[in-house]
Amino acid sequence: SYYYMAGIYAYAQTYYEDYDIIYGLDGEDPLVDWDKLASYENVYTNETFSSDNILFTVPADGIYQFGFSQNDPTGTLGISHVSITEVFDNDVSVNSIAGLPSMLPAGQFGKFNMSAVVTNNGRNNTSGKLSVSANGKEVATATFNELKYYESATVPVEIDLSKVDVSSGSVGITVEAVIDGTDDNPENNTTEVSITVSDDTIAYDHTTADKYDGDHAIGVGPGSATAGIAMRIASPVGLKAFSIGWGAADGQDITLGIDKWNPETAEIGDEIYSGTFSQGTEIGQTEYTVDEGISLPAGDYMVSVTFSGYSLASDHVLPGQLYMLSSDKEGNKVAINQTSEKLGTPAIRILVDNRGSVYAHEIADMSLTLYPNPAKGMLTIKSSGEAITNVAIYSAAGAEVCNMPCHGTEFKFD
Repeated sequence: SYYYMAGIYAYAQTYYEDYDIIYGLDGEDPLVDWDKLASYENVYTNETFSSDNILFTVPADGIYQFGFSQNDPTGTLGISHVSITEVFDNDVSVNSIAGLPSMLPAGQFGKFNMSAVVTNNGRNNTSGKLSVSANGKEVATATFNELKYYESATVPVEIDLSKVDVSSGSVGITVEAVIDGTDDNPENNTTEVSITVSDDTIAYDHTTADKYDGDHAIGVGPGSATAGIAMRIASPVGLKAFSIGWGAADGQDITLGIDKWNPETAEIGDEIYSGTFSQGTEIGQTEYTVDEGISLPAGDYMVSVTFSGYSLASDHVLPGQLYMLSSDKEGNKVAINQTSEKLGTPAIRILVDNRGSVYAHEIADMSLTLYPNPAKGMLTIKSSGEAITNVAIYSAAGAEVCNMPCHGTEFKFD
């Protein structure tokens, strides 16, 4: 494998590169005795370094040298580095895991749609399965089929973490690739991530202290941008605050928002909340408290921040997730997936009030009390102030189990 940059754009014209990769035994004349390993024509890598991989077998033992020969060097050819690795007959690797949160309250461990990238590094086409474990216990499987040499596949997996023990303060998620047959290099068959059990924070980024600076901040030039990440709420909660990570802060006005999100169609739904705050001038995670009572039933949401300049902190951990939000011609919000830009996941988090098996919606008046909580039998809601007009109750799975009018200061539900 090698990393290279080919071609150049200059004077309003693109110059393409033609080149060969050649090899031969040490001591031979490269121009006379060496053989072609691969040939390329009309290559332009858009001013960036790219990677390429070649599978080859030498005819006999010996000390070999390799070279890059430009056929018509009108452009440029830059080589960053070259590596030669033994290729096994059967060898798959799990390269990354995406779609899982990095921090969750104990009551939010439920079903999640994740994915893992599997690569066939062996000569033979390979099929097999992925086994996903949580704290050592298998929670899901998925299959991959007929991967060719150096072909990668993003394998989707739905996992259920609702019965996982979270008492240790973290949950380790391990993905293992098991092929049909014997893997000649099993050392790279697994990868893992950890989910921290938090008090009230839901996060998907892995931003560390050294990433809160201008060098790691993302954004746009003049003007504003709206960045968002998709979050799943497993059990109904109340929204307490947003927590946004800043690599630069100048006190600008920012807008924080939550919208319904359809992960299957990648469409934004109804707006749940939008509010304007002063960014502040502190670098790092800054909390923005939501004054009004906002309830979030179980489901998928797009959580976003609108800001100016290069100021939003990101973990730069790949593959990550990043959406940029804008509006179409009809004024509807749209989300453009920018994960391919390799910026990782921005530090956009929310703080929630996890109330257990039932949640009273939009309790803005502290004269309203609910007991017992959590409730398995009779639930009583009392108001020491104004009369209660309506009560909606949701199960831990997010299903509405009660939506009834009320005309007094007390409501009971069994």
